[in-house]
Order: sequence, then structure tokens, then C-alpha cells
Amino acid sequence: EAPVCQPLAPERFQVLLANEPASTYAAQIPRLFQGRGFTGANHIDRLVSRMEIHFESDAPYMVDGELLRGRDVTVTNGPVLDVVDLR
Repeated sequence: EAPVCQPLAPERFQVLLANEPASTYAAQIPRLFQGRGFTGANHIDRLVSRMEIHFESDAPYMVDGELLRGRDVTVTNGPVLDVVDLR
């Protein structure tokens, strides 16, 4: 099985679109940390540089665990942040 997630790609981000309750995927979260993505149907798991979603009416969606509402949603990369490891 080929990994879904590529090595670090600052110009792209992972998009996981699912048509199931979050509890359906909870047991598979360790796969994300292993760079393997989810198994099964009813989801899309891709690396992209831009994402646009157009709902027929105002609809809930989640970004980084934050629940939001909207009709037309555009997601792009933000700035690259330098992180200092103080270990």
C-alpha cells in the first residue's frame, strides 16, 4: 500500500473530505501520523495547493478541528513558519 501523504511539501496541504461521522475514522488516526492515510470508502485524502468547495446552501465544515459554516469556501496555504525546537 503506497503512502497517501508525501514527505513535507510546504506548497501543499493535506485535505481529508469524509462523508461519515468522525467516530468512523477515529481508530484510523494513527495511520495519519504514519503518513498512510485512511482506508475504506466515502472519503478523499489528497495533497493540494488550493481547495474550493461550493455548497448549495450554508453548510457546516471543519478546518483543523474548528467547526465553521459557509456556502463558498476557499482554502489555501498560509505563511511558512519557522519553528524552534527547544529540546
